[in-house]
Amino acid sequence: MKPLDNLSLLISSYDKCSDLWKTHVELLNKNWPDHPLNTIIVTDEENDIHLDGVFVFAAGHGKEMPERIHDSLKAINTEYVLLTLDDYFIIEPVLNEKIKDILDFMDENNVDYVRLYDIPNEKIKIDGHDKMYWIDLDNPYGYGVNLYAGIWRKSFLKQTYTGSLSAWQYEVVLSKVAKNVGAKCALSKRQEFKILDVVRKGRVLHKANRYLRCNGYNIGNRPLVSYKTEIKLFVMGRGKRILPKNIGLRVKKIMRKFGYHFYSDDVQSINSLDNDEKNNIL
Repeated sequence: MKPLDNLSLLISSYDKCSDLWKTHVELLNKNWPDHPLNTIIVTDEENDIHLDGVFVFAAGHGKEMPERIHDSLKAINTEYVLLTLDDYFIIEPVLNEKIKDILDFMDENNVDYVRLYDIPNEKIKIDGHDKMYWIDLDNPYGYGVNLYAGIWRKSFLKQTYTGSLSAWQYEVVLSKVAKNVGAKCALSKRQEFKILDVVRKGRVLHKANRYLRCNGYNIGNRPLVSYKTEIKLFVMGRGKRILPKNIGLRVKKIMRKFGYHFYSDDVQSINSLDNDEKNNIL
């Protein structure tokens, strides 16, 4: 099947993660050989790295992730964008017919965003579409619209740019922005785009390290995360998949008593903005 002509693939990154690019693209080309012709890695600094079938877009020194993504949309003329991250490696074949089914669903139902990863979970089934769910933008427990791999209508992705936010601040406000602009957002549990999560806070996850080592891939000398951290991440991820909202909120309340901090609680990310930027979000 020829590459999809109404979809671009945008891989968000920055200079300090350029050691991941070679392996990311090798796995991309292996598991999605007919990926969109317009495939872009967006970074900050200029560089001389050349990758097979991928264009490197340098947004400029000092620009935060949301601004880099916003600037890169100038190089995209398709209606839809599959946005993913540099440390999400594709480990199983991606089939264009399945991606096209998502695009057809978005066309027919005027949907602005489809998340391709099942964290956090959703319960509102979409009639006539197997393993498809509406995202509850009022859910205070999870990040319904987030930076896991997903397909965005370009016009909606452009609307999410709200100014000088860091990456984690940006993710915190995405669902609120989606609600404010009246976006229709959905989740697919069909596993069209199965990824391996490789890095957390600069360190390689043990599961990813085993996969890469066993399959002959090398991403350099990054340290491994601690087993304690990895177990905590696994438990939290499992909880987001299976816990009902009310129980999830109680768990977060208990964790706060033990000093755990949730980015979604940090109102500084909103209060630090000027009035115009606050109005865009609130």
